[in-house]
Amino acid sequence: MMKPTFQAPEDDFQVTAFTITLQQTKVYRNGLQQARIKLRLEAKRGGVAAHLTEAEEKGICLFDYEAEEALLPYTDDYSAVDYRGWAAQHEGRGYDYHPASRRDDSPSIRKWIRSLLRRIRSIFWSSDLPPQDFYFYVTANEKALQNLVVAFAITGDDESVYRSNGWYDKGGKRDYNPGLDEDTGVTLAPDSPIVYSSDNFVLSRRPTPSAADSDGHLADDIFNDIVVISLRDAGGLSLALRHMTCTPAGVIHWINKLEGTMNPCFTGYASPGDTDFKWNDKVQTGGIPKPTLATNDRGKCILALCGRIDIRPYPGAPDGSIALRLIDAYGTTQTCGLRFVDHSRDDLEVV
Repeated sequence: MMKPTFQAPEDDFQVTAFTITLQQTKVYRNGLQQARIKLRLEAKRGGVAAHLTEAEEKGICLFDYEAEEALLPYTDDYSAVDYRGWAAQHEGRGYDYHPASRRDDSPSIRKWIRSLLRRIRSIFWSSDLPPQDFYFYVTANEKALQNLVVAFAITGDDESVYRSNGWYDKGGKRDYNPGLDEDTGVTLAPDSPIVYSSDNFVLSRRPTPSAADSDGHLADDIFNDIVVISLRDAGGLSLALRHMTCTPAGVIHWINKLEGTMNPCFTGYASPGDTDFKWNDKVQTGGIPKPTLATNDRGKCILALCGRIDIRPYPGAPDGSIALRLIDAYGTTQTCGLRFVDHSRDDLEVV
């Protein structure tokens, strides 16, 4: 008489394989740049190949392989919580990946053996259901001083927990499955961000059609020019910029403040992607309308440089320097200052 074949309960959940791929192995400690991580899962439910339920997907956790209880908080809302400087996200933020983060695609011996065993297993246990791929992101801030060995935990709807360090909890018991232990090629290293000096900032000015007076005629010394602010790396290559703020939003400058001087220049600014200039309400702008911004390419920070002939010096005019705070393509904050050159009407310099 044949023995009855064991059939797992329909709600019995198992993770049968983890594959973790760090698509970047380094990340700058600026809290914004991310490393992208691919998690491939194979699972069974009731002994049959299955995908995670929506609740199981939402419950996927990242943790420190060296400290199982240490979960990485999710900071999709840009909150400041972290685990030793590390945090996780579900979505990418669009910053460039670490330029020196080159993942070695050659598998370790251990991972190669596991892959071979999985292929052999698939011959005897065929399924039309492919494994699931999930993507996560990890950031590091200034507190991240040690490497992070990335691990994942999956909680089933039956409350079983499977971890990529090999340990799993099921039915009130704890056990270890070496086939689920992903401990090689999953180390993420923090790196100090590169902060540039004022010498790395370049100003490029281009004229636009001159502003017209109330009668529609072009007037001398009236203009609306554009000044593009670029950041050059140590090799002289231009580094894209993601965001800029100016404090104050703008200043006004006269070549001198002698009686009768009425031909100042004033500034406004636009962060990459902005479609309007930001202005300082304390800057008087005269009778000619301020310029508008038709387009602004991402990656470029620009100033509006406006020349006028109908504004006298006035008390409280913001005529000092401008503090710039910029975020570069890698998510690193850069700072510099701008000011008008003394004894010149419309020349700007980086300080």
